[in-house]
Amino acid sequence: RYELEGEDKAKTDRVRKFYAAIPKQVEFARLDGQSAARLAGVLAKEKGVALSKDLAAMLVEAVAGDASRIAIEIEKLSLLTAGMRPVTQDDITTLTPDARAASIFGLVAALGRSDRRQALETLDTLVREGEYLPLALSFLATQFRLALVAKEANLRNASQIEAHFRKLGTPMWRARAEQVAETVQAFPKDRLERAIRSIYRADKGLRDTRPDDRVVMEQFVLDLTER
Repeated sequence: RYELEGEDKAKTDRVRKFYAAIPKQVEFARLDGQSAARLAGVLAKEKGVALSKDLAAMLVEAVAGDASRIAIEIEKLSLLTAGMRPVTQDDITTLTPDARAASIFGLVAALGRSDRRQALETLDTLVREGEYLPLALSFLATQFRLALVAKEANLRNASQIEAHFRKLGTPMWRARAEQVAETVQAFPKDRLERAIRSIYRADKGLRDTRPDDRVVMEQFVLDLTER
């Protein structure tokens, strides 16, 4: 599939031109994080699946916000729980492939070590796997913001992080808390602040009229791994 914006825009423009004689066209743009979470909630309700907001966020993250995969995973959860009990974190961990989150967190880890080569290789893997880079940047932004909050609150381990954010009403589960804890350990406060500034610049770059998403993300990696 082609994206409607970003580096695929020229391709989709050619497709539009080819089918210009067709009077009605329907575009299926990729969902943003909030829209994907709402879709998960709607589909879960339709299937009689008791899915909490925290776990809906976890599911959306695991499938990269892909609408068709959300529908498939909700169907699997429906068959598993049969309307007899709420969905648990273990259910999602067991049934839903989580390669995307692992790959993106691998990028976070490489950035934490200032390992430019590994970070660029991980970014290349994400691109080859068809990762939607603006969504990957959104994941990174959330990760670094959570880590900065945890650092400022002097939270030392995953248990403290999970309890702290749940108290604030922020979706948090054990696996995410462990990732945040590792990010806190890898990044001093000044580098977390620098990462957030770099993410702001990258996000602005991705919103340009015709950005090359990969070039923008590569520049983000270069900025953050500069010694």
